[in-house]
Amino acid sequence: MVKIQHIPLHILDIILQDLPKKTLFQCRTVCLKWNSVVTKYLFREVRISGDIKAFFDVWEVKGTSGRIDPREYDVPHPILNQDPYPSLTSLTIASFHSTIPSSLIHYISTRFVNLFTFYVYFVYPRNIISLGETYSRLLDGRIAHPKYNFVFHFDVNDGAGRNFTGTQREIAHMVTECLSATFKHRSVLPKVRNSLRISKQSFTANRMLLTTSLTNHGDKQMHCLVQSGLEFSDIINQRVLSARNLSQHLHQLAIEGEDSNIGLSENDYSSIEKCPLIYELTFFRVRLQPFENHVYKSVKILNISSAQVHVDFFQTLGARCPHLEDVTLSGICVIGPNSTDSHVVIDFQDIKLRRLNLYSLKNGAFMNAPCLLTIKTLRKHLHIKVEGWKALAKITEEEAVECHAQNYSRYYIYCNDIQELTIHGKLVLLYSDDIDEQ
Repeated sequence: MVKIQHIPLHILDIILQDLPKKTLFQCRTVCLKWNSVVTKYLFREVRISGDIKAFFDVWEVKGTSGRIDPREYDVPHPILNQDPYPSLTSLTIASFHSTIPSSLIHYISTRFVNLFTFYVYFVYPRNIISLGETYSRLLDGRIAHPKYNFVFHFDVNDGAGRNFTGTQREIAHMVTECLSATFKHRSVLPKVRNSLRISKQSFTANRMLLTTSLTNHGDKQMHCLVQSGLEFSDIINQRVLSARNLSQHLHQLAIEGEDSNIGLSENDYSSIEKCPLIYELTFFRVRLQPFENHVYKSVKILNISSAQVHVDFFQTLGARCPHLEDVTLSGICVIGPNSTDSHVVIDFQDIKLRRLNLYSLKNGAFMNAPCLLTIKTLRKHLHIKVEGWKALAKITEEEAVECHAQNYSRYYIYCNDIQELTIHGKLVLLYSDDIDEQ
């Protein structure tokens, strides 16, 4: 009988693919006793928790002393088998230590060449700040491969009851290290767009979740989502950022709050101004006041969703974002003088917009209740009756008066000019009598 180790790889691959699932599962159970040439064709996902040494044993990574201590950061551990594992696309590691051995990082980077999803969990690490270096090594190894598409989840849970202020400071410093490591690759990926989303959530008071993804469909985009108890200013004002000029490499910024009743701090507004290349700015679930004393010259796209926005915010927007071209409003509630649930005024007459996208202008009401939308530019004055998500109709002045008598909620939008208007994704042709149904 021919031993399985002696079967040519291309034939073995065909055999394993044709096996029934149950038999394949049984093969996976016993294949660890076989030559490792078999295992790389069987596993598509691996999870490691507890003893990292077990991982080395399974994948034939041997230490000279016969054991692996995760605290031994740079101890060399020769790898016996250098074959890549092309089928493995998902890997999960959980650790109670602050570091991962460099030999394991090298092992992952060189052998799991098609790894797409990578989860790393650190539970109660002793040294939070040192995790930035671990993150950087793991990320460097993944970007080294020509296939850039990947998702990297970096989860740090420090719920050990230490001093809250000190822990937050350490987390902020560690996050800046991670972001610096992420966006420094602009020299390797010169045309990549760097996108950062800061999500403040109370349940992450002593926890940080950093999700990094790189997509290579058309334009390359490096996106980081930071979920923690940190403000944007806590991150951008760290000294490490000034030293490495991270603020000089951000192109898209999104700030997500926990409660739309809570506004951004003055430090947050100032921190945004320190990022001169941001062309797209997104606010989600926050309370927005006018950008007093701040000018964002690079911002061309503004997205506001599920937020409370003071009426003066729109009136000063042209002076604060002089090159603004594209605005999207979704689920916002306009607050301030002369704005009520049934009468809302959005006034940015000093702006010439290339595109205005409207969804629900008041949480729930614009989606479900019929309302009358009045758009006035220097060239056009029209009324649009909106009923739900799909029913849009341009109406005459007489019909608008009738809607007013029926107590329709009324929304007034004043703008210097709008080249393109969409409502619920439908294109409204401002300077004709039609609404594009596509």
